[in-house]
Amino acid sequence: MLDRKMYRLTHVLKTIRDGKGPDILVMEEVENLRVLEQWRTKYLKDFGYKSILIEGPDERGIDVGMFTRFEVVGEPKLHLQKFVVNDKLTEDNIKRPTRGILEVTMKLPDGSLLTVLGVHLPSQGGPTELRRQGLLRINEVVAGLPKDRMVMVAGDFNITSEEEVTEHYMDGLMS
Repeated sequence: MLDRKMYRLTHVLKTIRDGKGPDILVMEEVENLRVLEQWRTKYLKDFGYKSILIEGPDERGIDVGMFTRFEVVGEPKLHLQKFVVNDKLTEDNIKRPTRGILEVTMKLPDGSLLTVLGVHLPSQGGPTELRRQGLLRINEVVAGLPKDRMVMVAGDFNITSEEEVTEHYMDGLMS
């Protein structure tokens, strides 16, 4: 099953940029670094990717991982978050700590630096406030970076268009 999934995903990547695939790929729900490396070495060996994944405290196999062709500058970081509802940690977070924000800084071909934040915000199964807190945490991480740094945030925000219409998450966030 895993090999089949890796094969199919590789086929999709080969449809991008004349078979070269993207320079940066952010993935959610990656089981662990071993699986990411297996995919890279078995199916993506000609892509020139480096694998990045920091194991978080969530045992469900939903870590955020990245592939990049660019030089990684410094050590990747995992920014953890505890979610609070009604001034209390959520029961879900107490029982099952969640995934963090993966921060990776890369040197682009022109020598400039790009920090990529890989995210996987709480699902629609949780209260809307959890996704808002996730966006605020992303902003905290960005605020801690050098002011001249280019930043890209990618991943699964788990925000539906209907939820955005009612909650206006993006108003004043991520600006």
